[in-house]
Amino acid sequence: MRFADLPSWIIWTVLAALAATPANAKIIRLFASDGCPAEGAFEKAANSLQPGDELILGPGTFCQSGKRLLDISGTPERPIVIQGAGPEKTIVTRPGNSAQGYSFNGVEIRGAHLIVRGIHFRGGNRGLVFRANSHHITLEDSEVSDTSNNAISLNSGDTHHFIIRRNHIHHTGNLDPARGKTEGEGMYIGCNRAKCIAHSHIIEHNTIHDLRANGAGGNDGIELKYGSYGNIVRNNVIHTVFPAHKSTKYPCIFAYGTLDQHRDRPNIIEDNLMWGCGEAIQVVSDAVVRNNTILNSQRAIATYYHQQVPVQRNLRIEKNTFFGSRLDLQFGLQGENKKKPDAVQKPPPQNIVFAGNTIYGPGLKPLVTVDLPIGGGVTIVNNATGDLSASGLVIKSDPYGIIDAQSFTNAGAPD
Repeated sequence: MRFADLPSWIIWTVLAALAATPANAKIIRLFASDGCPAEGAFEKAANSLQPGDELILGPGTFCQSGKRLLDISGTPERPIVIQGAGPEKTIVTRPGNSAQGYSFNGVEIRGAHLIVRGIHFRGGNRGLVFRANSHHITLEDSEVSDTSNNAISLNSGDTHHFIIRRNHIHHTGNLDPARGKTEGEGMYIGCNRAKCIAHSHIIEHNTIHDLRANGAGGNDGIELKYGSYGNIVRNNVIHTVFPAHKSTKYPCIFAYGTLDQHRDRPNIIEDNLMWGCGEAIQVVSDAVVRNNTILNSQRAIATYYHQQVPVQRNLRIEKNTFFGSRLDLQFGLQGENKKKPDAVQKPPPQNIVFAGNTIYGPGLKPLVTVDLPIGGGVTIVNNATGDLSASGLVIKSDPYGIIDAQSFTNAGAPD
């Protein structure tokens, strides 16, 4: 039978298959082997990939003792794919253990238009590091765990347009304190003081838990550093943040704020579930926080000023549900010792809305603390709480009488 005589549906199926396989694209299948060489077969195979190519890692453990850097880029039409057999089957690791520390990070990647899926990245100082100017990278259906420091970091330089979804991130910051101090963030995104900018990332449907650290640095679940903008953090489950410094626990999600030129591109934090955090969510500026559920944390939400962020502004905290955790709504709290003659007075907050939230106790008393400054643009309305007493709802300062009978009403019993 000639090709032209085949039924039309078969012809279209064949043509679609041919169109989906770019000309000259190759598929490399790699299987694990014994040993842990300084230069691994996985790194070598990955760095040979060209736009449209695919590397498939079979079941087993791919170990490498030396530095492992993947420096590869596809194109928008022909991304590169690196795929394992599933995180429970394909492991990329290092010799040793996280308590003793590692000489190198787990895997470092510099590139663009890359899809990584189905791999367990285990070990390393930091587990998975994305280098400066990486963009349009998807990390999905993978696992990152058992690191000395943090699990995933995007803080070596500017990054944009990542999708990080359906990953399992856990057991970070395990370095023995006798060997030095360490952090243990689940995701560290952006740089301190906006020295690098992370924008337009989507972080969704990840599970992040058992985060440790042993110094004054943090072990936040997801940290969006100052200057990061236009990022969406949604539908994640984050829990069990251990004390990092004395009794201090760090936030499950921490978003600092944007630079002035990006103030119209806030970070969006929505539909996440959190428990066992320090502050479940800490925000300073330029964020939308909505429809999150928070259980039993040291603080459900905190809105303090931060030394890196010049002004507290453009916050919408709406329709969240808080169970058994204290809220610190300190809009405009300066944080400096006001008795000092050289104390820096930051500008009053601008365009802050706290509305439609529901707060249940019993929690750490007081259940809600509100501190409003003179000159601040703050709206607090239509919230409900299970404890309207003076011990449950504490108003430290309300110079304009913003908080009235309609600001907090009786929530009744939870459903």
